Amino acid sequence: MTDSDTNIPNQPLPTPKNAERPRPQRTQTNHPNRPSKRKGRPNPILLTGQRMLGGVGLFFTGTFRIAGRFFRGLGSRKFKHLLQGFPSLLMFGGVVAVAMAVSLHRDKLIPTYQSVAEASSNAGKLDESLLYYRKLKSLNGGSPETRFAYAMDLNRKAMKTIEDGEELKATDQEDGENQIQYGQSLLMDARATIEEIAPLDGQGLPNAHLYQARRMLSAPTEYLVSKEGKLDSDGVKALEHHLLSAEKGLSDSIELQMAFFYYYLGMNQFREAADYLEKVAVIRPHLRYELTNLYFRLGDRKNALRNLTLASDYYERMVRENPGNHEMRARCATIRLNKRDLQGCIQMLEYGHSREKSEESPFPQLLAQTHVAVYDVLARDPKTPLEQRLAHLRAALSYVIDYQPALVRIIHFVAQPGEAGKEVEAYLQKMIAEGRMPATGQFCIGNKSLARQRHRQSTLASGTRFRAGSRSRAYWE
Repeated sequence: MTDSDTNIPNQPLPTPKNAERPRPQRTQTNHPNRPSKRKGRPNPILLTGQRMLGGVGLFFTGTFRIAGRFFRGLGSRKFKHLLQGFPSLLMFGGVVAVAMAVSLHRDKLIPTYQSVAEASSNAGKLDESLLYYRKLKSLNGGSPETRFAYAMDLNRKAMKTIEDGEELKATDQEDGENQIQYGQSLLMDARATIEEIAPLDGQGLPNAHLYQARRMLSAPTEYLVSKEGKLDSDGVKALEHHLLSAEKGLSDSIELQMAFFYYYLGMNQFREAADYLEKVAVIRPHLRYELTNLYFRLGDRKNALRNLTLASDYYERMVRENPGNHEMRARCATIRLNKRDLQGCIQMLEYGHSREKSEESPFPQLLAQTHVAVYDVLARDPKTPLEQRLAHLRAALSYVIDYQPALVRIIHFVAQPGEAGKEVEAYLQKMIAEGRMPATGQFCIGNKSLARQRHRQSTLASGTRFRAGSRSRAYWE
């Protein structure tokens, strides 16, 4: 080996193409006037500024490009076609803008019209409410709720027009009849609208179905009874459909529960009627008295007495809180009469009678009924003096001079054979002479043959107040 072979030059050997080259090592030096770079969260202010500058640059760049293409295409054929179609584009844009404006305006008008229509309806301004309901129908396409409210006010308008026409007929026959015909046309329009939103062949607005059911129940001879006086099966099916359709949306409605009650009551299904009335009586305790009568018809004495006690508690409290409410007082006295609190019933009725002097006062009739009831209680004891018993019949006739139950009992006395009848007749003549017996008593004495006939035909009260009706015939027949 020669020296030339050992003297290898100090040069790097050639690196193959696929060989991995070593990466240079970076040394980090801290500059005395520059802070060291540390990995961390980027500065948001700096990034926002960079994005803004980038966006501005892109905007101007795009603008210049579009302007350049516009000026280069001024003389081209496509540009001429664009200019010809530009008015159509403007028209289309205008239509879209107007449609959007109208839609936004309509969305603002609907609640305004709705509130105005409801306020006008509550204030009795039917013309104004009907006007705004018509506007609502044109805006929202006539939603079922809007159409139902419109039909209700139209029905009120029709009834008021017919009533005014009846009054006008007294002075102007022709104008009155024309107004009545106009009111009837409004009424037909209202009913047609309700029939559309409460169809017989499908589900409609629950409130409209309930209205139809209540209308049918209020006029059973028109909708539920045929001309022959029998139950109309088609009418009953229509009523059932309206009730079931209303129940799907108004299951908790008190009016719907009452409609079911009247339906079952009319069909002589008293147990089902009592079940529905029980639900309503929880909220309306004054119906406990009607529920008492219903349970008596069923022969359910336990539930009847339970509801009679609840009704008595309610009306006694109402009379104490409202002493001037004579309707409450009359009902409370009736409940006392059914509870056989006869003296308490008479005291309550006499207080009301002393303060209510109108011809429509219920107290004279109730007082006559109560005195006859007291007489019946005393008549069960043969030891009760005759004068004490007849005093109550005299009191009954003093309140209602032709009160039939009292007359029947006087006839019963006069028609008795033997000395008993003569004794009663003598006593009655004495009271008539002293002015203590109405003239109807003298009629009973002067017509003995009629009295005996009435005595044979009449049946005194047996104490059973309620009797169950026949379940084979409907209540409406």
